[in-house]
Amino acid sequence: MIATPGVPVVSSDALVDAPVVNSAGDELGRLAYLMLDVAEGRVAYAVLAHGGVLGLGEQFLAIPWQSLHLDAPNDRFVLDVARDSLTTTFPREIPVDL
Repeated sequence: MIATPGVPVVSSDALVDAPVVNSAGDELGRLAYLMLDVAEGRVAYAVLAHGGVLGLGEQFLAIPWQSLHLDAPNDRFVLDVARDSLTTTFPREIPVDL
């Protein structure tokens, strides 16, 4: 479960691997990372893992956090973009493992 009704906060662990679909219900990928702006104390952007098979060959795309809308009843996020324009709309992201 991504979010609990009436609870205004959620663990970042609960968000990782959440499915991301577009408004037509097409699967776009999964939420791979949340990138934090520690100086501002906010989520800077989300990283969407798109494509690939079993985690191999995935592309990572930087998605503005404000562009994602929580669909809590379905435990997923909705991103209003067509699947075929996803990689041209959002820049590629190279995750940094610390």
